[in-house]
Amino acid sequence: MKSKSTVISILIFTAALVIACNTATAAAMLAWVFIEWMTHGKPTVLGAASGAVAGLVAITPACGFVAPWAAIIIGLLAGTICYGAVNLRFKLGYDDSLDVFGVHGVGGMLGALLTGVFASVAINPAGKNGLIYGNPQQLLIQLTSVATTIVFAGVGSFILLKIVDAVVGLRISKADEIEGMDLTEHGESGYNLGDIPIGHGGHTSPFTTTSSLATAPSSILHATQE
Repeated sequence: MKSKSTVISILIFTAALVIACNTATAAAMLAWVFIEWMTHGKPTVLGAASGAVAGLVAITPACGFVAPWAAIIIGLLAGTICYGAVNLRFKLGYDDSLDVFGVHGVGGMLGALLTGVFASVAINPAGKNGLIYGNPQQLLIQLTSVATTIVFAGVGSFILLKIVDAVVGLRISKADEIEGMDLTEHGESGYNLGDIPIGHGGHTSPFTTTSSLATAPSSILHATQE
């Protein structure tokens, strides 16, 4: 049976872990929303959600090793850097509709590296101190782990993509994109817009079929073609 002091230690460690996750998530969300506000004049719900996810991703490798104040710094950096990474997609033009690389990829690498900076044995005696506590070797270990993961994931993804491309292809046609993959790939409608009023109260469904695009309002047609 575990001693009373051991149980208390476990509870304290668990509380520190939960606090780190919560504060990093909140800090990242605030950072993302603030940058959106300053850049575009208004924050968005999607931005808040993306910032929160970025914070969760970044704190995941660090939550059991860093103090709450360090978790806040990790969250702020995650929200800021992941926001920049997501917007980089528009400049480079690569496909990432769910911002997996910008949020999960960049956020995960950032969190792993910052673990090597802020880790403390005061939080987790089973771990190691990080850079700011006099152990730069831990940051080097984290960097090596990140580099190894990049190579492994990159090579593995490339091989799998080539296999998928050879078997079924990686992209659908432009016409199928406009028609909707729910119809062209699955043979069913994923969105029923028939009862939604568009324009001056008319009821139509401009995204159901390609032919209906001819009667869609110009603003909707422009958005669909983009």
